[in-house]
Amino acid sequence: MLGEAGCQDIVEIVLWLKKKGSLVDGAQEAYRLSGAFDYLREKYETEQGISMNTAAIEQRIRRTIKSALKNLANLGLEDYYDEVFTRYSSVLFDFGEVRKEMDFERGKSRYGGKINAKKFVEGILILLMDKV
Repeated sequence: MLGEAGCQDIVEIVLWLKKKGSLVDGAQEAYRLSGAFDYLREKYETEQGISMNTAAIEQRIRRTIKSALKNLANLGLEDYYDEVFTRYSSVLFDFGEVRKEMDFERGKSRYGGKINAKKFVEGILILLMDKV
């Protein structure tokens, strides 16, 4: 996932949410991902002088998350009881969607799992809270 174009965007969103104070007393406040995409667009425009479209940022992030889902599903196919698989499959994604992706990778299904960008970002925040 680190080599994907949207990886840095995800890191920036998580840092922005943490700085913004979306974590209050261990609970998350409500936020909209569209606000995070707007923040990234403004940041890139001011820091790098690059005019960005929020839809392009969102698509980059979604592709990166889909890549993470594929990697996790493949890990689950290799070893269903792998520590990394069991820890991240239900925190970052809906487990049913991970199973769908696993079936797709096996060739048992025509469609892979769907991603939920907000659940993915919230999962990262939850994992960060556990490490603190």
